[in-house]
Amino acid sequence: GVPYAEAEARISNAEGRHSWYRIRITLQHLEGGTRRRAVGIVIDIDSIKRQTQKLRRMAEQDTLTGIYNRRTAQELIAQKLEGMVPGEMGALFVLDVDDFKLVNDRYGHLGGDAVLTDIAGALKGSFRGEDIVARIGGDEFCCIIPEGSGCKIRSVLRKLHQDVEILNNKNIIPVEVGIACGCAVATTEDTDLEKVRERADEEMYQKKREMKAAY
Repeated sequence: GVPYAEAEARISNAEGRHSWYRIRITLQHLEGGTRRRAVGIVIDIDSIKRQTQKLRRMAEQDTLTGIYNRRTAQELIAQKLEGMVPGEMGALFVLDVDDFKLVNDRYGHLGGDAVLTDIAGALKGSFRGEDIVARIGGDEFCCIIPEGSGCKIRSVLRKLHQDVEILNNKNIIPVEVGIACGCAVATTEDTDLEKVRERADEEMYQKKREMKAAY
């Protein structure tokens, strides 16, 4: 019933290729007001749309690992905590690689980068698209997932403990890494991100003090 409308949509062309278009339509009343027709224009905005999406991803992602960066993670986690409904809970995990400097010293920064990329890939591949996985520091990661999904974290840590590999002088070398992990549960009565993060950090550093190179 509106006289003018505008929308963006992905449309398949004759070759089956999907592209982004902006559609603008206006409604015209004809003789006596009983007959109507829509007149519109379709504008190809595919290159603009893809460039915009690329820039958004670049702004949101950690350049090395491809997962969310610290700033984006803080925004998304805060939104997730604020949007929880009564009875809902979320688990915030903070992970830190033990003695990561030794990895860099032994295998060089490319080796260190390979270890961080492996960790990011294992975390991202283990959770759903709506779960938040981020690199928040040099060798520090975090993720927020539904409460009760801790078994997935344990599975990821076991996998990393066994499967992290780097390429060194054309040789594949297994690298044993220790990861300390802290967890804090947020509820609808406790959605202050900084306080939840502090609790997770406290547990993580306590584990690092108690048991070096272990998870």
